[in-house]
Amino acid sequence: MKTIQKTSIGFAIGMLTSLASGVGSASTTVVDLNTSRTTVVQQCYSAAKTRRYTAFYESVRRSAHRAHRLAQLYEADAYRLSQLESGVIIDSEPYTGMVHSLREVENQIKEILQDVDPAFAKEAGLLELRRNLALARSNAVTAERMAWQTSAVPEISEGKTSGEALAAAAEYITNRIV
Repeated sequence: MKTIQKTSIGFAIGMLTSLASGVGSASTTVVDLNTSRTTVVQQCYSAAKTRRYTAFYESVRRSAHRAHRLAQLYEADAYRLSQLESGVIIDSEPYTGMVHSLREVENQIKEILQDVDPAFAKEAGLLELRRNLALARSNAVTAERMAWQTSAVPEISEGKTSGEALAAAAEYITNRIV
């Protein structure tokens, strides 16, 4: 049996690290925004030209772009895994770790979205970031499952049902459907 190392996992880990740091800075900014008595939207509109909020918007935009890039990477990995020859074994653990990490970042975004006004979330790009994270996680799960399938050994059990009984059941179900 052959084993293949995934070259994209290292790149994905680097992207996830930068994505998580961007989400962390966005979270800090949202907490800072919520400490005063005015609404987040009012604060953002009144201070939109300051560097702090410009940096916040840029951080969210970059994070959304990184999450979208991760989604593309995992989609390509899933395709690559689907094209592997029989007998090639892929370790699914790196994918599993990335799925868990993406879920953690997704949960951070959900917490941020609970603390901000929906209009602000849309304007700041937080909703796009959430969508891109969900897509990246979904594609990572697909790649994880496909990698797991390369090493899963099918369990063979002896059947206890006769072939005639299975044929009769199939015919009955087919007649009911048609």
